[in-house]
Amino acid sequence: GIYLNPNTTRLINVRDCRIIDCNYGILVSGLCSILIENNDIHDHEEYGIRIAYRYEIENQAIIKNNRIFNCEEGIRIGDEGNVRDEDGLFLDIQFHTIAYNQFPLILNRRYPTPIIRNNIFAHNDVRVMYYRNVENHPDQDYNLFWNSGVPFELELPNYYSVWYGDNDIFADPRFTDIDDFHLLENSPAIDRADPEQEVG
Repeated sequence: GIYLNPNTTRLINVRDCRIIDCNYGILVSGLCSILIENNDIHDHEEYGIRIAYRYEIENQAIIKNNRIFNCEEGIRIGDEGNVRDEDGLFLDIQFHTIAYNQFPLILNRRYPTPIIRNNIFAHNDVRVMYYRNVENHPDQDYNLFWNSGVPFELELPNYYSVWYGDNDIFADPRFTDIDDFHLLENSPAIDRADPEQEVG
């Protein structure tokens, strides 16, 4: 996969890559701002994308328009033990197709109102989940959820399942095929993104 451990004020871009069949897809653990955009990330033993910043980070992680499937974890932000109020990371997760993973999205740390919008979460083993100490509810809306497992709070008591926005929908996205995530013309996901949001 791609491992990034920079210490820079520059924006790091990971764009237009196809990352397949590794231990992980993209791991970011340094101090930087990161844009991860328009990648195909699939068939990894562990995670598709993991952001593992150190405590003092005050930058941004913009993760958008990626296809992430057939991984143990689709996107993981932080680690369970690293939950601190002073983390200042701006987190923006939009326009993804996250499908056929065990865990689609795990948010472990406190962030100033992370944005989770305009995504398709389908055919994952469990639901999107947040660590219980995450105090700021994400700005989550305009997502599609389908066939994404059962609640897991009894087995993972430190986590809770996603809460849903007023414009989230629950419907089969109608992919072209099991490994082709183009949408059929009658897909309920078409034209259901936030109308005020510019598509990336």
